Amino acid sequence: MAEFAYEATQTIDRLRRQHVERDSRMRAVHLVRSGHSEMVFKGMFPSDWPKPVVGNFIDVAARDTAEMVGVLPTITAAGDSVLDESKRSRQDKLTRIINYLAYSSRLGANLVIAADRMVTYGFVPLRVEANYENGSPHIHVDDSMNTYYEKDRWGQVVLYARVFYKKASELAALYPEHAARLKKNSGYSEGSDEMLDLVHYYDKDQVMLFVPKREGLILDRYKNQISRIPVAIAKMPTLDGEVRGQFDDVLWVFAAKAYLAMLSLEATQKAVQAPIALPNDIQEFALGPDAVIRSANPEKIRRVPMELPQSAMIENRTLDDELRTGARFPQARQGEMDNSV
Repeated sequence: MAEFAYEATQTIDRLRRQHVERDSRMRAVHLVRSGHSEMVFKGMFPSDWPKPVVGNFIDVAARDTAEMVGVLPTITAAGDSVLDESKRSRQDKLTRIINYLAYSSRLGANLVIAADRMVTYGFVPLRVEANYENGSPHIHVDDSMNTYYEKDRWGQVVLYARVFYKKASELAALYPEHAARLKKNSGYSEGSDEMLDLVHYYDKDQVMLFVPKREGLILDRYKNQISRIPVAIAKMPTLDGEVRGQFDDVLWVFAAKAYLAMLSLEATQKAVQAPIALPNDIQEFALGPDAVIRSANPEKIRRVPMELPQSAMIENRTLDDELRTGARFPQARQGEMDNSV
């Protein structure tokens, strides 16, 4: 069994090297959407205010698009022979079966998640697994991050692997027969709770769950009885075959808008705290509310004006238009229209 895990590990390493740029884009979008923009745009924001001072436009646009796209359609098994009573009865039965499978898989809620991941990352895998308790197939919406697949020339998935992470203690509780090897950690103290990467691996011959960091320890394995991969990939169209999400090209536009907003906030603070200009006849100056200042030229007592340049306002609007265009999220989606009626 070790040779199967070794070959699968070599395949995973090859796919990771092949999709380095894709994985980097996906991690960047994930960090921005989850509110960790400072980890992507390092050094752009000051340490005392590390977060953007604008709304997370990318997350808002992704959620809105997912809620609009991820609606469960009406599923029927209608055919051409609607006048044949026996065939119509059979089609009605198939329709009830199909809708039960969709209902038991909770596709009504999971399709929104699937649409969110497809818009954000450019593809989403749908995996079918046997539910032996209900005696029916179950459709899973897998995460697109750290997921790799290969297709043949007919568009059929011939290899599928998903990498996810769990703590060693959790895996030891789930698989007590492998607890000794799972907790083994030569680089750390005995009993430390290391985060391990697991690989859920499919090919035409077998299905495996193994841990590459533990010499390819196979936690579970069974033969693929259907000789095909029960996975379908929903993918956004692309010209060069490279998977891209809807927001890959607008991350830095969002960063520029956030940085300009930070500069505007700083300019406003400096304008409020600008130095005060006084005429020559004032020897003492009182600060605070209801302070009294005596001067023969009171009109000359003022703060030094520090106006925000007009070009900053124009640039802010331009960045907002570019962000909406790149994210395919027009103003009409928020009820804003510039056209006169």
